[in-house]
Amino acid sequence: MGWMNGEQAELEFSNELDGALSQLRAKTRSCPKPQLLQAAKAGVLDPEQTEAIAKHIEGCRLCKCLLSDMEELDDLELDKPTRERIWNRVQKGARPPGYH
Repeated sequence: MGWMNGEQAELEFSNELDGALSQLRAKTRSCPKPQLLQAAKAGVLDPEQTEAIAKHIEGCRLCKCLLSDMEELDDLELDKPTRERIWNRVQKGARPPGYH
């Protein structure tokens, strides 16, 4: 009986999460891709595009947080084993584990 309740709870949670993700996707359709956020911040886009993205970021908490998190990751120093693991994945074509 407990297993069934857990399964029902998991299904309810999944449905709630699906609804929330659908709402988030609908709200972010007008958001620039993360690469454009970074490019605008780096100043490599034309001035009109940079200005439009800057205005968007001012009014979009999600993009503001995403850009902040990406900037934090840019400054993150990785230890040697992590750098080697990432470099090995890049050299292998960034295939996920178990991919043949």
